[in-house]
Order: sequence, then structure tokens, then C-alpha cells
Amino acid sequence: MSRAYLKSILRAVRQSLARFLAIFAIVALGVGFLAGLWSTTPDMRLSLDTYYDQQRMADVYIKATMGLTEEDIATLSALPEVDSLLPARVADVLVDTIDDGRLTTRVYGLPWTQLNGEQPLAVNQWQLVAGRLPESPEECLIEQGDAYLADLELGAVLRIVTDGENGDLFATTEFTVVGVVASPFYFSNEREPSNVGKGRLEVVIYVADSCYDLDVYTDVYIVSAAATELLTFSDAYEEHMEAFVARLEELGEERSNLRYAEIYGEGQDELDKARAELAEAEEEAARELADAWQEITDARRQLAEARIELDRGYADLAEARSKLAHEKAEAEAQLAEKEQELEQARQELEQGEASLAAALQAGLIGPAQAEVMRQQLDQGWEQYQIGVAALEGAKAELTQQMAEAEAQLAQAELDLERGEREYAEGLRELVKGEADYWRARAEVEAELNSARADIEEAARELEELEMPTWYVLDRNANVSFASFEINTEKVQAIATVFPVFFLLVAALVSLASMTRMIEEERTQLGIMKALGYSKGAIMEKYIGYCGLASLAGSVVGLVVGFRYIPAVIWQVFASMYKLPTLYTPFRWSFALVATGSALLLTMLVTVYACNRALSEKPASLMRPRPPQAGKRILLERVTSLWSRLTFSQKATARNLFRYKKHFYMTVMGVAGCAALLLTGFGLQNSIDVLANAQFNAILQYQLTIDYAEDVSIPAQLEDWLQQQEQVLAYTPAHGERGTVYQEDRKVYTTIYVPQDESSFAQFIALQERASGVALDLTASPVIISETLARALRLQPGHVLAIENADEIKAQLTVAAITENYVGSYIYLSATAYEAAFGQEAKANTVLAQTVPLETAAQDELLSALLQLKDVERAEFIDQAKHSFDHLVASIDFLVVIIILAAGALAMIVLYNLININIEERRRELATLRVLGFHNEEVAGYMFRETAILTAIGTLVGMPLGKLLHAFVIRQAESSDLMLGQSIEPLSYLWAVLLTLVFAALVCLVMARKLRQIQMVDSMKAIE
Repeated sequence: MSRAYLKSILRAVRQSLARFLAIFAIVALGVGFLAGLWSTTPDMRLSLDTYYDQQRMADVYIKATMGLTEEDIATLSALPEVDSLLPARVADVLVDTIDDGRLTTRVYGLPWTQLNGEQPLAVNQWQLVAGRLPESPEECLIEQGDAYLADLELGAVLRIVTDGENGDLFATTEFTVVGVVASPFYFSNEREPSNVGKGRLEVVIYVADSCYDLDVYTDVYIVSAAATELLTFSDAYEEHMEAFVARLEELGEERSNLRYAEIYGEGQDELDKARAELAEAEEEAARELADAWQEITDARRQLAEARIELDRGYADLAEARSKLAHEKAEAEAQLAEKEQELEQARQELEQGEASLAAALQAGLIGPAQAEVMRQQLDQGWEQYQIGVAALEGAKAELTQQMAEAEAQLAQAELDLERGEREYAEGLRELVKGEADYWRARAEVEAELNSARADIEEAARELEELEMPTWYVLDRNANVSFASFEINTEKVQAIATVFPVFFLLVAALVSLASMTRMIEEERTQLGIMKALGYSKGAIMEKYIGYCGLASLAGSVVGLVVGFRYIPAVIWQVFASMYKLPTLYTPFRWSFALVATGSALLLTMLVTVYACNRALSEKPASLMRPRPPQAGKRILLERVTSLWSRLTFSQKATARNLFRYKKHFYMTVMGVAGCAALLLTGFGLQNSIDVLANAQFNAILQYQLTIDYAEDVSIPAQLEDWLQQQEQVLAYTPAHGERGTVYQEDRKVYTTIYVPQDESSFAQFIALQERASGVALDLTASPVIISETLARALRLQPGHVLAIENADEIKAQLTVAAITENYVGSYIYLSATAYEAAFGQEAKANTVLAQTVPLETAAQDELLSALLQLKDVERAEFIDQAKHSFDHLVASIDFLVVIIILAAGALAMIVLYNLININIEERRRELATLRVLGFHNEEVAGYMFRETAILTAIGTLVGMPLGKLLHAFVIRQAESSDLMLGQSIEPLSYLWAVLLTLVFAALVCLVMARKLRQIQMVDSMKAIE
């Protein structure tokens, strides 16, 4: 391009700056949105990938059902694919706090040297947000709070509840919070599920692994050596991780076999030891019981002998008493006889005394005879006294002997009483001993039976010991990563459509602008063509002009689009995630595609416009194009109406059809903008309808409870459900994960088999979306959700291949399709399930309807539920809805951006087209001024056409917007998400009103340009 041509281009820019700026603005808008929206998802993913690389986020993590030994960790470390790993002990428990009550907590036991900062954390490196690192094993770190995780103050004391299964899991149960960290594993404000407490995590803490009383690790987190160089979301990363996971699963099978052999061997050794101890205990118990029984037998014999001795003693005592009484009676009789003899002797002596006295008195005897008789009497009295003395002595001796005998008998009686007491005590001890013996025997037998039962149970468990399993999970199993990936996918799906539409409108504006420019310079084209310039040489100026505008617009659009559009959307996501630094590199591939597309489109329309003009002969080009000839229009044939129109109205009606190019361009431009607006509002409708349609109209239950498979609800759970006033109704069902295969696609779904098909409709509304007709599993035994049907393009009558949770494959014929927006489901009758998989669908879940509950009441109910031994998991669907609301919010804000961009596009398009229309008809408008039209009348003359064309374009844009809306939501949908299919009437109204408002604003701006038209312009001509 010569210097003169360059000057000519710059002069053209200066002279038609508005036209240049219109092309510049529309290209900048189109390229900016194209590059910005295209780069938003890659930038977000790059930023997260960079954050993951910086923080050494685990590429995979392994959970082992029977733990990971030091040998397992060493084997993993030796793999060349492993860059670094972090073994950990992890458990979900309940923790008591002083202020916040009891919280569901996940406790990570990490190596002490990495926890206290002596060594960097090998994997999942955190950032210290507040406080400090632990200095003793009694201190801990806590994950920073969010919508679900609690914000605990530094210094808070946490006490692990040791009731139940966790009683012997921890060596240390009380910790003081000294630091708050942000881990890449928990950067999302999404609900983290748990099988204890309230069913969701409320606290995540990090402690020293020595606080666990475990010999093995529960988890290990691994960073792949090769994955660091790969973008997390790339196909190369996915392929690498598939191979890496497969390698770890293969290793897991090897190590699990070894672990099984180890555990089985240890169990067998323990079992043999227990059996030997049981046999020894049985022998010892038998010996001790035999000894105890022998002691009881000996005691019985001794007591029998004692009884005999006592009875003999009693008999001897009675005999002694009898003998003593007899001897006493004989002695007393002898004494009485002796006493009688003495009494008789006394009487005889007294008679002798009397006879002596009488004889003496009577003088019958003499002194000598009296003396003799006295001597005889004295001798008698002396013998009598001797006899009396002897009698008294005999009596005293008898009394003494009797007393001694009585004393001996009393002592004997006391001895017998003491012996009786000893006998009674011995008897009591014997009875007690026998009771103790039988009780001890029962206890020993119970202990032995319990030991035998324990050994039998242990033997049965050992025989039923399942093979240990390594669950190798990649980043897709991480809640934060999965949520972020889903949201970025939705942004990418929507971003694919709109920018292309912007570029097409930019081409339209460029075509109108360049056509007008070429028409203004027809004379120059004719002269240059007459002078022998080729078409290519003549086109250089216009290609350069349009190219310069497009290139400048592209540069500005790229700079703004790459930098600010991702940043705005990133800030929207900040309400959902604890986001790292955003990286917005200049993406040359996107820049080249966007710029190249813009340049190509504008160049093509420029070449088209130039080629169309240069197809005329030079003489024709050097003369101005004659004005469009007026023609009669159809409206003129309606005389009754036409006659009532004013001059201006008639002129407007004719001009609408006179300038066909302007008609079509304006209608197309306005229709495109109106279509974008309607699509944006329609997308909002499609998103807003989900919450009510899915979580109120379709899912009419509020609570799901999972338990181990059984033919009925466990008795304890059913009693609990019946006793709860908050529970209004419930129904059991069988639920499991399934995989649907369709051609080369694989979709995960949930299979539901109701136990009571008649009441199931009260909990999940099965109905066709279009007709609203209710569906019945009796008549339609295989019903699939519309999300699944749309993802796999299935219709009633189609056959799908499915695999259930037990890896049993079957073929199912779709009987009906039910309305569904979130999640993928297949509903089967019990008969259809059994026929397909050859097994009974046992109940394992309960769907329950409850009264409206606040979050605190829901948490309280879940805490009570999860304490029941049969309950494995429980969840309110409000919690799933809350997570879904985050996705809706992110898409909703993106829609707002699109609506604003559509408004800006409408204003640019209308500004450019109105400006071109004014320039093309400048002399016509000046003539109107000469004829006495005021500024307002000229504006009305001009903008009346614009208003009508805007109205027509808006009406054309409505069906176009509906088609574009259907296409956009189709792009945004997945097997787990279907957007609303209809657009609300209010959205049509808003789209029309905004389009008209944008047109009115442009007309107000362009009114100033109309006022600048001078009357003298009506006399100007190219000649």
C-alpha cells in the first residue's frame, strides 16, 4: 500500500470518524466478548490449576477399608509415578465445644513434623490464615469457615466425643485451636457430607497423627510426578490420571491380597490363641469348681458329724440330767431316811429324857441308875448330834455335788448351744458356699460360653472376612473440585454461543457502514477505474479502512476482554469459593481466532460491497446514484385508511419500503439484539424455574434416610419415624447407583424401586412435562427422567443398556419419560427390576415428608437419626438445593452480563444504522427544513421510521430469540441438569421494552445530529 493510499485512509477516518468508531465499537464489543468469554473458563481453570500446583494438591487419594500399613506407604513411595505422598489418619467424629455445642468434625491426623512446620506439608499444603502452627500435640489447626464450616475462635477447646465406635480410636481427645488454615481440598463453600452428626461437616481440624490410637493409616494423598506439568482440566491430564488410577488400583489389589493374608493370619493366630486360652480356662475352671465342690462336700460331712456330736451331746446331757436327778433323789431319800432315823432317835432320846425325869421325879430309879441312864442318854445325844452333823455334812456335800453336777451340765449345755450356733453358722456358710458355687459356676459357664461365642463369631468373621479394598479417588471425587468444574462447564457452554452472534452483528454493521462509504465515494471509484486501476488496487483503501477499524477494535476488545470479563465472572464465583489469584494470560490462539474472525467477516463484507459497486461501468460510477423511486404501496389501496393519514405518515409508510436495504438491515440488527435480550431473560426463566419445579413440584419429600438393605424398614428406625411429630409421612424404596451405556457414552444415574407403588407418587411426582399427565409404574414399569432422555436422545420404546451397583448388566425398554430437571433417575417397578437383574430389590432408603423446618431443627433431627444403629446416611433435600442455588447464582449473573452486552450491541447497531440513514438522506431532510419543518417535525419524520423498523425488528426477534434460547439451554444442559424449556410472558415484555428503550436512547442522541443539518444542504449535489 502506497503512502498516498495510507494518507487517503487516514483522511477517510478523520472525515467519517463516527462510521469508523461504529465499526471499531462493534468489533471491539464482539471480539472482547468472544475472547473474554472464551477465555473465562480456561483462565479460571488455569488459576485453579496454578493454585493446586502451588499448594501441592493431591491428584489422587486412597481410602483403604482395612487401613494402609507402613509397607503399603513404602510401596507407594517407591512408584516412579509418585512425586510425593502424605499418609494420614482421618475420621469423622462429634466434637464438643464450649460455645457452639456439638459439631460434626473431620479430624486429620498428620505427621507431627509437617503439622508444626518443621517440614513443609508434602501434599495439600495449606495457607495459614490466622494464628500460628501447633507447638504441642494438644494443639490443632482448623479449616477456615464458610457457609457450612463453623468459624471457631482461636483458643477454643475442642473435646472429641468418645461414646460409641470412637471410644478407643483416639489417644488424645482434647485440643486447643491455635491456627486457621485454608486448604486447597476445601476451597468451595459446598456441603461436605458425613455419616455422623448432622450428616454434613461443620468443622475440619488437623492434629498430630500420634493423637490417633491406630497402627495403620486410613488415607494417603498422592501427587503424581507427571501430572504437575499438565493442566488439571485437560484431556492429557485425564488420560494420565486414568492410567495412574488404573496402576494404583492394580497395586491396591496386590497389596490388598497381602493385607488380607496378614489380617487373616493375625486373626487365625489370635483365634488359635483364644481357643488355647479357652481350653486352659475350661480346665482351670473345672479344677477350681471341683475343688470348690469338694470343699462343700467336706463341709457337709463335717456338719453332719457335728450334728451327730451335738445330738449325742444333747442325749448325754439329758442322760446326765436324768442320772443326776436319780442320784439326787437316792441321796435325798437316804438323807431323809437318815434324818428320819435321827428324828426317831431324837424322839427316843427326848422320851428317855422324859422317862428319866419322870422316873427321877417319881423316884422310881435311883441316882446310880439315873446316872447310868444319863450317861446312856448323853451318849445317845452325842451320837444323835454326830448323826445330825453327819446328816448336815451329807446334805452340804450333796448340795455341793449337785451344784457341781448342775454346773457341769450347764457348761455342757452352753457347749452344746455354742456347738449349735457353730453348726448353724456352718450351715449358713454351707448354703452360702453352695449358692456362691452355683453362681460362680453359672458365671464361669457364662464367661466360657461368651468366650466360645466370641471365638465362634471371630471364626465366622474370619471366614467371612472380605478382601480389603483400596478406593482410589481422583480430583473428581473432591467436592470443591467437582463443583468448580461443573460451574466452569456451564460458563463455557453459554460462552460458546453469544460471542459468535455478536460477530455476525458486527459483520452486518460493517456491511452497512462500508456500503455507505463506498456510495459516498462513487465518483472517486469511477475515476480510478477509468484511469485503469484494478479492482484490487481500488479496494485497498476500503479494506485498509475497515481493516484498521476492525484491527483497532480487536486490540481494544482483546485487552479489555481478556482482562476484565474473566475478572468480573471470577468475582461472581468468589461468593461460592475461597478463590486464589486469577491469572488472565493473553491467549494468542483465542486472540488470533477472534481477531481473524472479525477481520475476515469485515473484510468479506467490504470486498462484497466494493465488488458490487465496481461491477458498474466508470461512467455510471462517476454519476450519483439516482434516488430510490417512490412506489405505490399496498396500504395506498386501502383508501379509507390512506386518506386519513397525514403527509408525514404517508411519507413514512412509503419510505419504509423505498429504502429496502435500510429496512432489512435495521430489522435484522434490531431482531438480533432483541433475540439476545429475550435469550438472556429466557435463560433466567429457565434457571429460576428449577428450584420450584424440581424441589417442590417434582420432589415432594424433604428427607432421605439410607440404611442397610432389608425386606422392610428396620424396627428401630420405623419406631423413630412413627414417634416424630415432624415426620408427616414416609415410604420405603430401593435406591442404588447405576450406569447407562448408549453407544459410546456412559452416564451415571440413580435407580429407584418403590416398595409401595401406590403411595410413591405422593413423594415423587412422575409426570410428562408437556401434557402434565401422571405416570404409573404399574402401566409403565420403566420410567426414565427427562434429563437422561435428552442427554442420550432416548424416546419411549428405545432400549437402553444399564449396569446396577452389583455390576449386573441388563436391557431395559423405556416405557415413559418423566419431567425432571436436576439429577438423572430411572424408576422401575419391583417386577421389572427383578426381571432385569434377577434379584429382589430390597428396601434401603426412606423418603420422608416433614413439616417445614429451620436449619437448626433439621440438624437436630439428623443428629438423632444418625445415632440409630441401622441408619447409614440421612439428608434433607434443602441442603442439595442450597448447593444447586450456587450454580444458579453463577449462571444468573452471567445472564445479566449478556443482557447488558445485548443492550450495548443494540445501541451501537441502531446508532450506526440511524447515522447511515441520516447521511444517505441528508438532502431530503434539509429539503424538509426548507419547506418549514421544525426540528421536532424532522426528528419525528426520521425517527418514526426508526420506531416502526425497531418494532418490526423486535417482533422478528422474538421467535428468533426463542430459537436461540432453545439452542443455548441445549448447550448448557447435561445428563444431570435440564433447564426450563419455556420463556415467561414477562420476559417477552422486558425484551421488547428494553429494545425500545435502547432505540429511544439512540434516537435522543441522534436528534442532535438532525439539528445540525442546514437548509443549504438541500442545494448541494455531487455534480
